[in-house]
Amino acid sequence: MHNHFIETSVLLTVMLLTGCSGNISKFTEIPREPVIFPDYSAITIPPNIAPLNFTVNEEADKYLINLTPANGAKLSITSKDNSISIPAAGWKKILTQSRGKEFSVEVFIKKEGVWQKFKPLFNRVANDSIDSYLVYRLIDPGFEAWNKMGIYQRCLENFKETPIMINDMSDHNCMNCHSFSKNNSNTMLFHMRGELPGTYIYRNGKIKKVNTKTELTISAGVYPAWHPNGRYVAFSVNKILQYFHAVPGKKIEVVDTLSDLILYDTETNIVSNCPAIASPDRFETFPTWSPDGRYLYFCCAKALPVSKYDQIRYDVLRIAFNPENKKFGSVDTIISSSVTGKSASFPRISPDGKFLLFCMSGYGNFTIWHEDSDLYLMNLETMEITKPDINISNKSREGILVLSTY
Repeated sequence: MHNHFIETSVLLTVMLLTGCSGNISKFTEIPREPVIFPDYSAITIPPNIAPLNFTVNEEADKYLINLTPANGAKLSITSKDNSISIPAAGWKKILTQSRGKEFSVEVFIKKEGVWQKFKPLFNRVANDSIDSYLVYRLIDPGFEAWNKMGIYQRCLENFKETPIMINDMSDHNCMNCHSFSKNNSNTMLFHMRGELPGTYIYRNGKIKKVNTKTELTISAGVYPAWHPNGRYVAFSVNKILQYFHAVPGKKIEVVDTLSDLILYDTETNIVSNCPAIASPDRFETFPTWSPDGRYLYFCCAKALPVSKYDQIRYDVLRIAFNPENKKFGSVDTIISSSVTGKSASFPRISPDGKFLLFCMSGYGNFTIWHEDSDLYLMNLETMEITKPDINISNKSREGILVLSTY
């Protein structure tokens, strides 16, 4: 993380002899990097991402930005305000010419008739592309009355957003928990709540609505995880309680009062489970599969009453699974809260099956409301846990988020 807040009084005057577009013939040099938001510096970006527009948080009368690829001509952008909008065609050239290499970002500002130049920023363009689309739910901010919501997709290669399902079409009910099988849009599901409850499954070119609730299960399916074969879905079934804190600094707790796991077969419409993933003495939730489909990972905690919410800490367990006969096997503890002293949630396995990414906080599992929650990475070969530098857990006195380093 670069320190953009170093105070300096050193200014160097530099003369340039070139006069073409994007070059300033005379400027003073500021020996620090500019403050920009988002902090697009020293990052690696995919070669098919939309322009990374940003703002320059430096007071000035005029701004000039030069993007210079590893091979090719630079792209210059001028602006009278601090909002920098990068032309799509020029941005694409920068990414193409810098694939697998770095490009520089030079920031010039003009104040009181004098141009100033900051130290350049450098970013790297990866060789590998990312999936072109991101899917998400749009809803009014939490704890406000809502009427309209929808599930949308955004093309990450540009800024085009299109709806997948909006509740104007379903009596303005709630919808959530959309999930794709291996990021494939041909196999997906989402839940409908309220007046038209059920799980909508799109598979093999057909859409069907199912009710995953049975007489023997706590609820209909809640948090889903597609098996890699695209046939089975592991769901948590939960009775969830939400309540607000009356103390400063805390807003809400989301707590399981009951939770188990089930397995749903999309071809036979059969729901099944076993004691190892559906114990009345335990809270089982947040399922996720290994890439080979031979293990189901999930979070599990000793069942405690709601009054002891801050003592509920989740382990990450793994149970063997045979996709040929749908039989579960033995259970292993992968992350123990008694060892870490923290509660784990939202486990995800890397595509090569070598790493486990997860959240940890002081207690509970719905860590979106826990400021102490950070991401952790486990090497599944060595079982070593590390804390990546990508965590944003510290705040400066001015309220600016800065990356933690460990």
